[in-house]
Amino acid sequence: MSEARALQTVMVIGAHPDDPEFGCAATIAKWAAQGRQIDYVLLTSGDKGCHDATKRPGEVAALREEEQRAAAKALGVRSVKFLHYPDGTLENTLDLRRHLSGLIRRRKPDIVVTIDPWRRYQLHPDHRAAGMAALDAIYAAREWYIFPEQLVHDEPWRVKEVYLFWTDQP
Repeated sequence: MSEARALQTVMVIGAHPDDPEFGCAATIAKWAAQGRQIDYVLLTSGDKGCHDATKRPGEVAALREEEQRAAAKALGVRSVKFLHYPDGTLENTLDLRRHLSGLIRRRKPDIVVTIDPWRRYQLHPDHRAAGMAALDAIYAAREWYIFPEQLVHDEPWRVKEVYLFWTDQP
């Protein structure tokens, strides 16, 4: 079995709508064209991602979610899931790690792609928090005794490869 065949499922974890497109769209398009199944998990809806004072956060979130779904469809992404954590104040909490670990155990991705939380001068706290939470959840998902309540329905899952985008050290 070839390596490309063995690694068929991909989960992309980002902080905001548009993070995957700015971070790894060409790779996602290539993998989708190869037949890999790609799922996006966006931690926020990006409701603070607008400088127009006439727009309300709910309006912005709806627009950004719609744009994200359209962009993902154009790239060949199978699904887009929004977790609706607060935009602009995202934190790598135990709750977020538990949530992501559960998704990883349920979806069983072979590959996870996320933001490099250690990138030099990565000023946006949501980006650092998203990357670190994703990495912490990848670790937790493979362990029997971390979030064991999830194991009623799911087994531990070991992600085979992790790729970081927006990194200083590709």
